[in-house]
Amino acid sequence: MSENKGIYDARELGIPKMLILGLQHMFAMFGATVLVPLLTGLDVATTLLCAGLGTLLFHLITKLKVPAFLGSSFAFLGGYAAVTGLAGKPGYEDMTTAQLLPYACLGVACAGLVYFILAAFIKAVGVNKVMKYFPPVVTGPIIICIGLGLAGSAINNCQANWPIALVALGLVIVFNIWGKGMAKIIPILIGVLGSVAIAAVVAVAFGKPVEVDGNMFIAFNGNPTMQLFSVAALENLKTAAWIGLPIHKSATILAIDWAKSSLIISSIIAIVPIALATMMEHIGDISAISATTGKNYIKDPGLHRTLVGDGLATALASLVGGPANTTYGENTGVLVLSKVYDPRVIRIAAGFAAVLSFCPKFAAFIELIPTAVIGGISFVLYGMISAAGVRNIVDTHVDFANNRNLIIAAVILVTGLGLTGGATFTIGGVTITLTALAVASLAGIILNAILPGKDYDFEEEKPDVVVNFAAESHVDRSITDPEAFVRTNVMGTTTLLDACRTYGIKRYHQVSTDEVYGDLPLDRPDLFFTEETPIHTSSPYSSSKASADLFVLAYHRTYGLPVTVSRCSNNYGPYHFPEKLIPLIISRALADGNGANVRDWLHVSDHCEAIDLIIHKGRVGEVYNIGGHNERTNLEVVKTILKALDKPESLIRYVKDRPGHDLRYAIDPTKIETELGWKPKYNFDTGIRQTIDWYLNNQDWWKHILSGEYSQYFEKMYGDRL
Repeated sequence: MSENKGIYDARELGIPKMLILGLQHMFAMFGATVLVPLLTGLDVATTLLCAGLGTLLFHLITKLKVPAFLGSSFAFLGGYAAVTGLAGKPGYEDMTTAQLLPYACLGVACAGLVYFILAAFIKAVGVNKVMKYFPPVVTGPIIICIGLGLAGSAINNCQANWPIALVALGLVIVFNIWGKGMAKIIPILIGVLGSVAIAAVVAVAFGKPVEVDGNMFIAFNGNPTMQLFSVAALENLKTAAWIGLPIHKSATILAIDWAKSSLIISSIIAIVPIALATMMEHIGDISAISATTGKNYIKDPGLHRTLVGDGLATALASLVGGPANTTYGENTGVLVLSKVYDPRVIRIAAGFAAVLSFCPKFAAFIELIPTAVIGGISFVLYGMISAAGVRNIVDTHVDFANNRNLIIAAVILVTGLGLTGGATFTIGGVTITLTALAVASLAGIILNAILPGKDYDFEEEKPDVVVNFAAESHVDRSITDPEAFVRTNVMGTTTLLDACRTYGIKRYHQVSTDEVYGDLPLDRPDLFFTEETPIHTSSPYSSSKASADLFVLAYHRTYGLPVTVSRCSNNYGPYHFPEKLIPLIISRALADGNGANVRDWLHVSDHCEAIDLIIHKGRVGEVYNIGGHNERTNLEVVKTILKALDKPESLIRYVKDRPGHDLRYAIDPTKIETELGWKPKYNFDTGIRQTIDWYLNNQDWWKHILSGEYSQYFEKMYGDRL
């Protein structure tokens, strides 16, 4: 219920907002994606196409589950340089850099196929046996290194124009922290477009040409440390066509002279070993994405699938003249910042990239974005990556009181951040350079394998707490179909209890209801339900919940299972199913019975905080009542809602009551208040106003539910009472 909760299904935001989020993700990725072709001589449009199609291919192979965008890999820059650096040298006097690039791309394609070997090995032996070499004490520091290792690049870009970089950074921070609605989850897009617009205004008003390192720029008053736009990029934008093909035959493997076997073999040998480093980076990236979203993508869809997706995308991109793809650290930064974890948004970004690759004018615009803007955006993104690594360590409770863990983390961090030039060595006349991150990864893996005192076991699932929120909960339903309530509420609970015994969980918590106590007389407002009140059920629903409670307590006494039970009063708040009283009244202005029944109303956020306290501080084997101190008759609730909606009370209709309707519920929460220090934060007046506002602002959500099958159920249940 936290406002920081991630968005796993962006469809709830609507198609227009999803498109904007996809556009934001695309812009965030382009900074580094287009830098690789600029550094190597590869084509920017081809790069965009390969990034888009490669991402879509990756998603297809990974069952559409992993929110990863595949961008250009920096790890292969040395490989490209090694091959294209042969231009003009003995034996290659007649070849240019552009002519040698396809041979380098062939080597990268072969490197991509190496991923298949590791993927097949993981599939054969099982991910558990492989991942025991990648516990959080290894992956956490690696993720930190991924972010901090990019920090220098962000600073260098910012130095082109610090004021513009700070504007971009400031816009991201302001809209991420104080933004409202959609603006809060697209701060990167706002940061890019806003700072580019400001740079354009400054360039028009105060821009003067200046030469920096042989290149001409428009800068503030001609100051070389206040660069705004590249003159060449501006000219390119003016002359670029609106439509063009992103693939050029001269840059693909079709341009290779297969008779040059020596060059082909040399290129493959020079570049394929780099796959060792990029595969380690891939595991780090997938670990970072998993840590950020709270989902174990190494297990599902599986590391073997993510490796195949990355490797195949790299191989295919290289064959058509694109750079090697990678799962991309910047992607994690966007996930952390936006908290939108839906892979659909990534696929929208990929679609944009692929389509826009056919527009040279757009590619020219991307190249025009000031270096300082890229720096300002990267400043926060790269920091977010490292923060995700810290969170990975914290969330998995890595014990740094254990010296082996300290040593492993220390070696990874110092190697990954201090070995700036990587490690270069020669095997059989072939020079191989491993990046600092690859060396750090290998060092961490080896140390973790040989040092004694391992304190972490990688398992597919390792739950420590189970909270049973699940229940058939509507009393009217229980009257028409009591067996469904026995299956779900009783048998479902015993199934969970047996599973908890099998897996040795640390705490099982049962979420129950005050309805197990029966009801209280309307003329005795001094009476309240306590934990000592005898169970006295009135409906099949409350009987099924009472039975489940007794099973839970019996499992504690018989098997020693560590359990707690909470019994709450009526909940209300956002996402309440429309069959319940408050959302039902909001949507239909309808009340049951004569409206005199009294309920104690508890805001769902207060309820969740109480459950969290019980799990962490409650005494095992105990029952805790949770109440909101907000007793209202049903009629009072209805009138409150109508008043807030500015609707007349004449809309109220009194209808036939359901059988066995309890008169009054009232919780005494003294036990949880005194033992655990819990107090409800919401009074009914503020809570109901917030709830009504939520339903007014999210009508698509409940209108969708009220259509289709539910409308038929509603007619069946209440048609004769309307």
